[in-house]
Amino acid sequence: MFVAPVIGVFGAILPATAGADPGQGALLPPIVEFTPENGGGVYGKVENPNDHGVCWAENADTGAVFTIGAQYHDFGVEESVAQPGQTQFRSLRGLNNGPAQVIGRCATHLPPAADDPTASASEVITVEVTGAGISTGSSGG
Repeated sequence: MFVAPVIGVFGAILPATAGADPGQGALLPPIVEFTPENGGGVYGKVENPNDHGVCWAENADTGAVFTIGAQYHDFGVEESVAQPGQTQFRSLRGLNNGPAQVIGRCATHLPPAADDPTASASEVITVEVTGAGISTGSSGG
């Protein structure tokens, strides 16, 4: 069984979860790094190590995909996936203070089919969210 490294919130290397077997055509799990982001969010770096399929970061509890980019621009889900050989940087905002369970996933496409034999995932990583409700310096108007 192949075990890919996963970088946790404090830089710890964690093994990827056992998913579909890469020897049977499954995608390798993404290489991910998650860190808390001021103002109630989690920042995710997702690298797609595959030559096909897409990878993304999501809230492991709700399934919400990380879609916030630089300058707090909200991208669509289709623009928030890492294509083969690429790395994507996105955030998930609007979280409450406390632990957030996050995960990286890969599949042939997003959303994956429930029976997609190529789907894979990283370990679930807990990130401690702080600063919810703190101004990020942007203002409306």
